[in-house]
Amino acid sequence: MRKLLAVVVLAMIVMPAAPAGGGPSVRRSQLAFSAWLVPMDERNHFKWYAAVGWHDSSVAGGRGVWSMAGFMRGHCVRKETRRKVSTRCFGNDFIQGNPNKDFEMDAAADSAVLRIRRGGRTHFVKWTAAPVPDVYAAQEWCGGATDRGFGGGIARTADAHGRFFGHRFESNKALEYAGMWSGVMASRCSGDSHFEFDPRTGTARLSWDVVR
Repeated sequence: MRKLLAVVVLAMIVMPAAPAGGGPSVRRSQLAFSAWLVPMDERNHFKWYAAVGWHDSSVAGGRGVWSMAGFMRGHCVRKETRRKVSTRCFGNDFIQGNPNKDFEMDAAADSAVLRIRRGGRTHFVKWTAAPVPDVYAAQEWCGGATDRGFGGGIARTADAHGRFFGHRFESNKALEYAGMWSGVMASRCSGDSHFEFDPRTGTARLSWDVVR
């Protein structure tokens, strides 16, 4: 369930639509994500705090598709039935960083750090991988039958701790999920992404430029 929550949340944040097709490319992808759920007074309602660093870099041809870094907070609602437990999270605040400067991960996904300086404060999260690595496979689609990508790499569950939005977070029962992924994608999907958050309106905007 925790792994599914992480995937659903990341999909809502950074993948509202697929990029269009472009020339063939190979890119390296690094991703770290963690989420904490703090119970509220109302049953099955939680305050949600999360950190994400996602950095794509070109190995051959094209340009990176997804890159973003930041801290977010909002609320989650959990619904329990006899057959499943569903959790949905919604963000209403975001501290945006530069994935090229503020996010670092080693090639084996052993550790990662996200550190952003804003308003005289340093917001950070550090990830430390569990001893046994796993593997993942990935696919992406961006247009016609031939406009797709295939890849894979190392997946690691992790401990995470840090401080952001004025709160300290540890690897305790409030940590819903923490993980890191490091791999390679060969794809005909290509472009540059741009993520913006407007704190005045609480709205996020994601756009991308397609490489033709």
